[in-house]
Amino acid sequence: MADLDLSELSDWISKASDNGAVVVVTHRNGDMDTIGSGLVLAQTIGPSARACGVHIGTLAKRIMKGADVIFHSLDSKRPILPRNIGGIIVVDSASPGQIGFDLPDSTPLCIIDHHGAAS
Repeated sequence: MADLDLSELSDWISKASDNGAVVVVTHRNGDMDTIGSGLVLAQTIGPSARACGVHIGTLAKRIMKGADVIFHSLDSKRPILPRNIGGIIVVDSASPGQIGFDLPDSTPLCIIDHHGAAS
C-alpha cells in the first residue's frame, strides 16, 4: 500500500468499516508499543474494529490485567478472525511477516509503522 496522509487513512478506515470488521493486528510477542497502538486504534475506529495479535509480552500482559480493554489473543497456527473482514491494519510492524500468522488473501491491508525503513 502507498503512503497515506491522515485524511486518506481516515477514508480507508471508513471504507473498510463499511465493508465489514476492521482487524487491527499487532506484531508477535507484543510489547506495550504495539499493544497500546492496536488497542487505541481499535477503540478509535469503534465497534467494527477488533485489536488482536499472537502472544502478548509479559510486561504488556501485566499492565493490561487491570485495564478495561479487550485484546484478542490469536493462535499462530489457527487464528480465528471475523468472517466478514473489511480491512486489516497492521500496527508497529514494517510488514505482515512480523505478525506471526498468514493474513487472508485479497483483504485490503494497511500497515502503520513508526520505525524507519532500516529498523
